[in-house]
Amino acid sequence: MYKVLLADDEVLDLEGMKRFIPWESLGMSVVDSVNNGFAACEVLEKQKIDILVSDIRMPNMTGLELAQKAIETQENIQIIFVSGYQDFGYVKQAIALNACSYVLKPMDDNELIDALNKVRRELDRQRQRQETEMAYKKMIPMVKHQYLLQLLENPYESVPIDVLNKEYRLNEIAWPAYVAILELDDISWQSHHVDEAEKRELIERFNSRLHSLLTEQELNHSCKISNHRTAVLLNKEKGHQAASLLLDKLKLEFPFTVTVGAGNPVSRLEELHPSYRQAVAALDYKMFRGKGKWIMYSDVPSEDRKDAENLDIRLDSLLTAMTRYDLVTIHDEIEAMLILASSMRSKFTIRNFAVFIIMKLDEYLHTMHEDLFKILGMEFRNLDVLLQFETIDDIFSCFAARCLKSPNNCTTGKARRMDD
Repeated sequence: MYKVLLADDEVLDLEGMKRFIPWESLGMSVVDSVNNGFAACEVLEKQKIDILVSDIRMPNMTGLELAQKAIETQENIQIIFVSGYQDFGYVKQAIALNACSYVLKPMDDNELIDALNKVRRELDRQRQRQETEMAYKKMIPMVKHQYLLQLLENPYESVPIDVLNKEYRLNEIAWPAYVAILELDDISWQSHHVDEAEKRELIERFNSRLHSLLTEQELNHSCKISNHRTAVLLNKEKGHQAASLLLDKLKLEFPFTVTVGAGNPVSRLEELHPSYRQAVAALDYKMFRGKGKWIMYSDVPSEDRKDAENLDIRLDSLLTAMTRYDLVTIHDEIEAMLILASSMRSKFTIRNFAVFIIMKLDEYLHTMHEDLFKILGMEFRNLDVLLQFETIDDIFSCFAARCLKSPNNCTTGKARRMDD
């Protein structure tokens, strides 16, 4: 319903407009009717009015003066003037005020109804434009994030450039800059005591808080990669400090740590994709460095990056085989992983390796709506067994038993070597 204010010093005309115009069928409601301009101004100051229907000739304050004050108070208000033939000289001034219509007295109800219909159509157009603008404003952050994600994940040549870069202020990036990926650590373990709905709510709350802190630290170029990962562009000189302050605040508010993988600094948008790939590679090195750390790609030895990539490939192949219940391939992949891990035993702790395997397996099974610990017959309180493994052989013997045999084969006490 559009809100209408009537102003006329002639009581009969005022009552006639209130009674004989079908306001409800026009999609309008009369919120007040007054007999002078000062009373009309009081109404305008107290509530939103869409349409002002006013007599031009009123004592003390004319309809034109009232209309000027109405426009100052409510910029988009629509105005219809009513008055007699002798006031025709006011028409030019009414037009200058963008009055929507001018209805002559004695008033014909149909003429006023036509004028009101014209006003309603204009208000409908305004409302539609406003709704479109609001929808566009709501879409801007999502489109901006999607565009930045496309820039990061794909070569620069495959995405649109100039207009969007200006629209999303990517042309204002302080170079050199680098891509950093923030990843939640152990979200499944740290929130094991809550159900899935509460876990989703916790992650959503974390991501919402992360977004507000990014804005607070003026880190304006970021995008959500997944529920657990967010990419952000950081200035080479000041970005690390701003992001560290952000992570310190998150640590105080949430029960899990965040690991950061950072690519090398670059000087152009065209180089963001390589920096992003480096950030992903650095994050994969979490297995070696531990959780809650800041890992620069430049600090990771090239041979260790290759080992981590090979281990990821072996794990992916193993998980696929487990999905198919392909026992032969499961056995072969575990053996291949044992050989690979044995060659790396001096480069990371046994515990980190065991945690990494379980983390990857748990993450994979969650995509299939499965629970790792129900499948393996383990409980969270029994994860201390990981601290008691003494060799890589111990890890793989228990792991093979869990993948190939019944859930009861792996000890929950002192870790020991289990023969296949």
